[in-house]
Amino acid sequence: MNFTALDFETANGMRTSICSVGMVRVEDGKVVESVHQLIKPDSPFNSFNTSIHGITAFDVRNAPRFAEYWDEMRPFLTDVVVAHNAAFDISCLKASVDFYGLEPPSFEYLCTLCISRKTCSLPSHKLDALVRHYGLESFRHHNALDDALACARLFQVLSEKTDVSSMKKPFGAPPKKRAAPSRPKPRIEEIRKTIIIEERHEIKISSCQETFFNELNLIGVPKTKPERPASSVQASPQQDLVFDYSPIDFSKSFVVSGKFEELSRRDVEGLILYKGGKVQRGVNFETDYVVVGSRRSPSWKYNEYGAKIDAALEIGRAAFVTEEHFLKEVL
Repeated sequence: MNFTALDFETANGMRTSICSVGMVRVEDGKVVESVHQLIKPDSPFNSFNTSIHGITAFDVRNAPRFAEYWDEMRPFLTDVVVAHNAAFDISCLKASVDFYGLEPPSFEYLCTLCISRKTCSLPSHKLDALVRHYGLESFRHHNALDDALACARLFQVLSEKTDVSSMKKPFGAPPKKRAAPSRPKPRIEEIRKTIIIEERHEIKISSCQETFFNELNLIGVPKTKPERPASSVQASPQQDLVFDYSPIDFSKSFVVSGKFEELSRRDVEGLILYKGGKVQRGVNFETDYVVVGSRRSPSWKYNEYGAKIDAALEIGRAAFVTEEHFLKEVL
């Protein structure tokens, strides 16, 4: 298979902040061309991102912007593109093409991270771990060209072990709609029992139960929230918020909540994608982690944590991670 291995590095959590690109063209099993180019982003560098890849604003002061380099990039993006954790690199490409108003390319792409997870049972599917596992040539991790070259070699190994043709995705394809996860029947029955119907046939429900009532077709019924006494603040029924300090599995699904001290919420989401995780906007039965910012709301002393944390506590599945532990695990 002829393909281009692609890797981006970004200046911050924004997908449009590409600061380095590495591309390796493979034809008939051999590397025929490789390119490494620094890019000058239109947004500032974040010190955390610089600590990962080592690129600074000074390094890119004379580099072209993404739009200025697009004509050189586009010929590489014509048939098949391969990336490790393609969700990150492809999202950067899509965002940058849209941001600069460029004509989008047409190609299919494959993700070596996804292929490895589907075909191999290993402790880690990170690029450097897979390179060591398969005895491939060592490389400078987070150097865009080295990462692209390592990805190309890894893809050749993986494609020999399994048929990857069915794993291709078209660039620009709309996101695949997931079927709503089935709710455990006992849980639904518990919630049915909590419905209080008053003489006026009003239904009182909590904010965390509304998702379940959607499924029960009760949204159209008039409902009221219990009034809070003016003289005091009532605590939420959830009082068991416990943080998890065990190693984080970045192949899982994450929700980001609260205000952060060191990074913006967008930066946190960008790091999750960069590490291979999935970012969700709301908590559901597929959420594995809730990353909580270190700037706590004063309402926490009344056990009022907010909608996302309350929903996660209600479902009882996700692990809660502090901002400090998250940063430690990312590093």
